[in-house]
Formats: sequence, C-alpha cells, structure tokens
Amino acid sequence: MRCSCYSLVYLLLLTVLYFKDVQATPNVKLRVPQAIISGKDAALQCSVDFEGHQLYSLKWYREQAEFYRYTPQTYNPVTIFEVKGINVKLSESKPERIILKNVSRNISGIFSCEVTAEPPNFFTVLETAKLKAEEISSETRECEQCVSTGDLYSKFLKSGSLLGLSHYCSCS
Repeated sequence: MRCSCYSLVYLLLLTVLYFKDVQATPNVKLRVPQAIISGKDAALQCSVDFEGHQLYSLKWYREQAEFYRYTPQTYNPVTIFEVKGINVKLSESKPERIILKNVSRNISGIFSCEVTAEPPNFFTVLETAKLKAEEISSETRECEQCVSTGDLYSKFLKSGSLLGLSHYCSCS
C-alpha cells in the first residue's frame, strides 16, 4: 500500500512537470476587406494574443510571396520585400496593421499573416483571407464622390459589396 502511494505522488509530480512547459499557441485573427475599390488604400489587420509568449516575427504574404516582415529583436526590425502591385504605406503601417496604398485590381488574391513566437517553442500560426480589388465605372466613381462622406457609401464598403452602388446613388 505504501509503495502505491509513492508511485501515485511520483506520477503526479511528473505530470505537473510535463504540463508546466506546455503552453497554448498564440491566437491570431486576420481582418482583410473582402472588396476594395481599385486605386484606394486597403488596411489589413492581424490581431495577436500571445497568451504568455513573446513575438519572434510577424510576416505578411500575398499568395506565397512575403512582402513585409517584422522581427523586433533585430537592428532593423522592419523588412519590406518587393512584390509586384504591393506598396506598403510605411508611414501609416505598423506590424499588426498594414496599409497598402493605391491598390490595383491585380493584387486580388489570398493574403496571409504569419506569427511566430520566441524560443524555445517557436510556435507558428498562419491565418489567411481573400481580398478582391474591384474596378468601378466612371459613372459610379462620380457617384462615389457624391456620397463618400455619407452612410450609404460606408455601408457598401463595410458590407464588402460594390455591386449595385450606382443604383442607389442619386447624383446629379
């Protein structure tokens, strides 16, 4: 009987020591506009909850091409990679919120945010979302100027749908 008590205590101690080093991976949420008007700026948001981890790197991709890297431990923490059609507005961007300036239709595609935690665990989490840049007609562009400060325009942008925008505008 006495032997089994020691075995149970030993087993419990091993379990506690084992799970002491097991931690949850960082929680990452990616927000990308579903649709954006070509020629406008686009904001991409990557929210990170590290749950006790320290950031090793945060990287942004369009398809498989990396265009932005943030590694806080390095001398120059921000690195921009040249990717056709991607222009990061550095003055308004920070690692978790990238502003792409003057987006063109050809950047439509899958965008990703990859977060890696510091050693010893090096957890990596990758989130992806689709962005679509839309061309709009000159008639709709004129209408856009009429309502750009009103609720109607922002409602359409927030919904991610540009379809039918000109039908609801009454610009003269």
